[in-house]
Parts: sequence; C-alpha cells; structure tokens
Amino acid sequence: MNVLTQLLLGLGALTLIAVVGTFVGITMATIDDIIAEREQERERSKWRTKK
Repeated sequence: MNVLTQLLLGLGALTLIAVVGTFVGITMATIDDIIAEREQERERSKWRTKK
C-alpha cells in the first residue's frame, strides 16, 4: 500500500467520522427541541387548568 492510498483512506475515514458526527449532533439538537416544546406545552396546560 503506497502513501497516496493510505492518505486517501485516512481522509475518507475522517470525512466519514465528520459526517456521522454532524448527523448525530443534528439529531440530538432536534430531540432536545422536541423535548423543550413538550415541556412548554405542559407548562401552558398547567396555566390553563389553574385559571
């Protein structure tokens, strides 16, 4: 295996890690947003029942 092949494999692996990391980050942020929206909705419904 020559140096160029190793370099390309290394870059490919780093790119794959970056893509997967970005996907996981976006997914976690989306899940956090959904949880926050549900908590806000719970708070709103508490206020409605108190009135």
